Amino acid sequence: LALALARGGAGHARLVCPAPRSPDVGAKQGPCGGDPDDPAQEPTPLSPGPATIVWEEAIYHYAAPARLALSSGGDEGFEGCVLLDHIPHGDVGLPLPAPRDEASWVRYAVTVVIPDVRCDRCQLQLISAMTDEIHGVPAGTRCALAGETAAAAGDVPACPAVYHSCAPVSINGSAAVTPGAPLECGSADAELGWPFSGAAGQQPGVYAFEGDPGNWTGGYPGVMWEDYAVVSPLNATAEALEALQGAAGPPAFAERAGTCAGLAPPLA
Repeated sequence: LALALARGGAGHARLVCPAPRSPDVGAKQGPCGGDPDDPAQEPTPLSPGPATIVWEEAIYHYAAPARLALSSGGDEGFEGCVLLDHIPHGDVGLPLPAPRDEASWVRYAVTVVIPDVRCDRCQLQLISAMTDEIHGVPAGTRCALAGETAAAAGDVPACPAVYHSCAPVSINGSAAVTPGAPLECGSADAELGWPFSGAAGQQPGVYAFEGDPGNWTGGYPGVMWEDYAVVSPLNATAEALEALQGAAGPPAFAERAGTCAGLAPPLA
């Protein structure tokens, strides 16, 4: 697979695989960074079931959560098919990136479950939300993704700073999807053993002030045990975290699978 790997530039985060539509790591315009989908770019092929998604960070932001979602082809409708939410930031166990040195940018990977759909050109979206005071989210508050349910209803203010990266993908599943039609997929948190969102009572697309810190020492997200009393009410249940700590081997969300597995950082 030939990847349209990204050029340099100051910013924050972008997809690595699937190959992004734009090399920009500082694209704040939602939902896909402002760059239109170029039909000349070949989509990355994915199959239903476990698939590793890889992205990288150029500027460090403490506890900044990520989310991965899928649409049927247009630049909207991602809220209906969230693949994984409240992905903790790498605050322990990863080096710090140097923004002007692309070789130092920090690579992340998690495994999601791709739904059993058939589409020639769906869109996979990565968002990285800034949830600190300097980016307009004061201590004790929350923010929501602009244009989605909580923000649109006025229940939670929109996050002032969110970085977006999208990639065209093809999926060789069984249920045909009409481009632009709403795509709905259920949560795979239980299948993946994911303890950081639904199991923790976290609201989809809503992020607390510095609420998603993480320890990536093993090459996948875990709890920051040294801050357990502070962290666990925010981004995971105590029961889920105990199970994660006591598991024999990496959890399902860390197992490498599919097209992008070879570009994922190694597991410890």
